[in-house]
Amino acid sequence: MMVLYRGAYTNHQIQFRTNAVWVIGFVLLALLFGTLIVLILGEPKRAGAQTFRAEFANVSGLETGDPVRAAGVEVGSVAGLELRPDTTVVVSFTVDPQVDLTTSTAARVRYANLTGDRYLELTSPTSSNGSPALPSGGTIPDSRTPPALDLDLVFNGFRPLTRALDPAAV
Repeated sequence: MMVLYRGAYTNHQIQFRTNAVWVIGFVLLALLFGTLIVLILGEPKRAGAQTFRAEFANVSGLETGDPVRAAGVEVGSVAGLELRPDTTVVVSFTVDPQVDLTTSTAARVRYANLTGDRYLELTSPTSSNGSPALPSGGTIPDSRTPPALDLDLVFNGFRPLTRALDPAAV
């Protein structure tokens, strides 16, 4: 027979508090690991990023927030898209200050994956060693921005062929 004194706890109360401590500890540990994962894998803020622009005839599928890459490395992000009355598109993008863009730098919209996500690729020709630097806020003209590949147009090009085929003959 168990005698309870004033201030003493029952086994049930002790078990409840032990379980509560374990649950609170688990939740705090999960929050800590979640925060670490977000900080490690999240996109870091680019302090002092430079803003540039590029003129395109077609940016098929490019969106604000898409990455900007140079030599396969993410160096910035697309800040905005502006459609001009002459149907050209001006893409504003930010780039890390360590990345040097020159007046011979070219920009191209590329597929990031098979689901259709896009990114902006910056390339400089190997013969651009003597090219002057592109100032922050500078624009890459449409002469150095080939149009994006639009797979819908490519597949629609096969439409006359597929309509002419007789399924029974195939």
